[in-house]
Amino acid sequence: MAKTLDEILAKYPDMEQLEIIRSKCREAGMKASAIDREPFEAFARREFTNLEDTGPHSLGEWLFAQKGDDTRPGLRPHIFTDFTGGQFDLERRGFLEGNITARAQLVNLIGENDANARAQDWGLNGLADFTKGKAKEPDNAIVALNEQRRKLEKQIARDTAVLETINKAAPDPDKVAISSANNPFARGPSFNVTAQGQLVKRLGVDKARAIARAAGVVPNF
Repeated sequence: MAKTLDEILAKYPDMEQLEIIRSKCREAGMKASAIDREPFEAFARREFTNLEDTGPHSLGEWLFAQKGDDTRPGLRPHIFTDFTGGQFDLERRGFLEGNITARAQLVNLIGENDANARAQDWGLNGLADFTKGKAKEPDNAIVALNEQRRKLEKQIARDTAVLETINKAAPDPDKVAISSANNPFARGPSFNVTAQGQLVKRLGVDKARAIARAAGVVPNF
């Protein structure tokens, strides 16, 4: 008997883990209608067992296997939306220009149900609606900006947590390094390559990167 979505999600009581999975699926271009089911059903089947981007049994490896790329066909590409070409180009010609051939090719690519849903996303009533000028092209620039904003917000949240940890538990020299006036990564008199290396060695790469970003510097290590 198939498990309900609630039963599957119950295996992820940690809301942070839930959001990590949803976030990585969004980044991979998974359709919104699939995000709350496909990855969690796959987890229940143990198709991936950790939330890393790479490595055996990782979420990243699973996403790539489902989506594929130009060199390797995916197992389930129909649950992803391609905003850069391919599927998107067929949608544009089929729904914006009313091209019947493009619509038929889209049906062959992702199935009639998903193609019908995509027609509605473009502002049509469905595949049988050939009204021109009614469909609205998705704003790729807004999509990209929203994804960039979300990634920055996540990075800021991670850096804030790291810096708070350093302030609470790290030795005094590390606490001092967080302030822009004494930050060895900051441009100006406090810039010190030797001190940077010492921070990396003492605190680790992630914490050192957070200190660098606190100084307004994009770390290159």
